[in-house]
Amino acid sequence: MVSEKRLRKLTVPEYRNEYLKSSVTAWVVHQLRALREQRRWTQSDLAEKSGTTQSAIARYESEQYGNWNANTLFDLAEAFDVALEIKFVSWPEFMRSTADTSKETMFVAPFSPSHFKVGQTAYQRFSIGEELNKPKPAASLAPKIYEQKMTSSLALQ
Repeated sequence: MVSEKRLRKLTVPEYRNEYLKSSVTAWVVHQLRALREQRRWTQSDLAEKSGTTQSAIARYESEQYGNWNANTLFDLAEAFDVALEIKFVSWPEFMRSTADTSKETMFVAPFSPSHFKVGQTAYQRFSIGEELNKPKPAASLAPKIYEQKMTSSLALQ
């Protein structure tokens, strides 16, 4: 939910762009800190795991910096053993997803196979569906037709 006052401000493109930059920067900074603290790591620990320096981590955790690139974020995601999601979204979705900035919402569990639900993917279901709907050559149908006729004729006796 957004206040009427905020919505009025968001109608101004310059404000909207600045709001986006500052919100994303704040989110990344707070989440980096939260993930590091969740794991009880120092900035030096994270620097070692991500292949950079402690001073670089201090910059990444500063709201005045905000100059990370995708490769930096990929390195940090690898260090934390989490996925990184970068996507374009609608403004209402952005406002919803960034509304709660509590540490608990910023925590992310590292990779574990037990976190997954295992089953067929949509691609697998589609591929199987295609196989079932694919026309069969006559030769492959002949044994089934013969089997059906034999079953039917045995049932009549």
